[in-house]
Amino acid sequence: MGEEKKLFVIIGNNPPYTLIEKLELRFQLADFLLVIDNALNDDVWKPFIDYAWRLGYIKLLIHSTYSGLSYDKLIFPKLRIKETTVQGYAGFQDSFGNIHGYKVRVAAYNNVPRSLIYTDSQGKKIYAGYYMRFAQAFLAYRNATFQPIHTANDSPQNCTHALLINSVDICADALVRNPEVFTVSQAFRIAPARVVVAHAKPLLSFRYLTAPFKTKVWLCLVMYIVIIAGFLNLIHWLKAKKCDFSQTLLEVFSSLLYSGFHLKNIYGRERYILFGILFISGFIYSTMYLGLLKSMLISGVFEKQIESFEELVERNISLMIDAYDRALFMKHHFPKVLWPVVRTVPSEVLLQHRNNFDQDYAYVLFPDRLDMFEYVQQFLRHPKFRRIPVDFCFLFAGFPMSKKWFLKQHLSRAWYHGFESGLVNKMAVDAHWEVVSQGYLNFSITEHQEAKPLGLDYFVMPAISLGLGFSLALLSFGLELVIGKVCKYQR
Repeated sequence: MGEEKKLFVIIGNNPPYTLIEKLELRFQLADFLLVIDNALNDDVWKPFIDYAWRLGYIKLLIHSTYSGLSYDKLIFPKLRIKETTVQGYAGFQDSFGNIHGYKVRVAAYNNVPRSLIYTDSQGKKIYAGYYMRFAQAFLAYRNATFQPIHTANDSPQNCTHALLINSVDICADALVRNPEVFTVSQAFRIAPARVVVAHAKPLLSFRYLTAPFKTKVWLCLVMYIVIIAGFLNLIHWLKAKKCDFSQTLLEVFSSLLYSGFHLKNIYGRERYILFGILFISGFIYSTMYLGLLKSMLISGVFEKQIESFEELVERNISLMIDAYDRALFMKHHFPKVLWPVVRTVPSEVLLQHRNNFDQDYAYVLFPDRLDMFEYVQQFLRHPKFRRIPVDFCFLFAGFPMSKKWFLKQHLSRAWYHGFESGLVNKMAVDAHWEVVSQGYLNFSITEHQEAKPLGLDYFVMPAISLGLGFSLALLSFGLELVIGKVCKYQR
């Protein structure tokens, strides 16, 4: 049975301070029936009720066998004890619809999209983010006073410390359950961690000429050129007893470039057969090549994407995290293969690089922050970052709350109903817009297209073509010399 189903019956005329202390904040949802055999003394029981509810024990019913009456408490706006019945207690227990402006301390720091602090045009400090907005709406509904407590910096570690020393009641953030320090709102969805890496860079311009065909296709094409050129030269040798390998090589290249070829050195039936072979082969190769090249020039061609953690490690790209993330991943499942490239930095350094989309590093993002990063990249033709399609570190996260806070169950129920109704998702989308509108993050833009002086990259392909042409010419010349000398020697 859960804690909420338990009933403690305590018989005695003295308040059970010792029992509450020994429970160590457990069984806060249980009902406590205190049976006394004398008249109720407010001066004795009011301090105990105040002590108990500040520790989260709020389901207290006192019954006096002396008077036969039962008593319940009213905490707000001022603590007092009133007569009640069992039916009245059952209907009123754990009900805090109006807490009359009671101050609830909320840790305030920037951790977009969950929480965001900025000053509007009227100079008023605004506390935004979908977790922060939800907390404010929840407190306003119960007529509580929202009291922000600013932390030293934007690291979630400050939230944990503030809850540990009891300087705040809740944090407007999503943290993993840590029973030793705080409790979290009811878990209802799993949040997997994901690694985002820089999108592959575009190919250099000279590499576009080789991109349409894969290596095997290029090898087949080279074999085709060598075989056909050799066959044409063999026929010419058998017909005219001459070796003109350079000319036949040019004929084959002309057929592939679809620039016209004549086969002047070939006569008879062989010319028509070879002409048909060269025409069909050249037409197929050139049409496929030009079609693929055009589509690549339109859509863009990129280097190989990083699709696994192993590839990330092979490329030696640092995975940047802060101290809080490191402590989290040390406790929960984190891929061992990634530890060699993990780089732990202060949270300020991490935010500076991540918010500026520094593509020299990889980052770990949970779903809501990943959605925000995709939102600010929505107008890019090609995003700057993409996620590796491998999830890990599956966690339940929620509102971190003080273990003594008397409204933690109410916030858990409200958060669950907000998610169930779709309100939380709508608030998250609104938070994305607010983060961008306030300049905390900006919509990413593509590189500016402007006229630039020609760089060395522009001359690489002509230089390669020129070198390849000279090499083939030299090879053909040497081959013809060798064949000529061999034939002369045989004669």
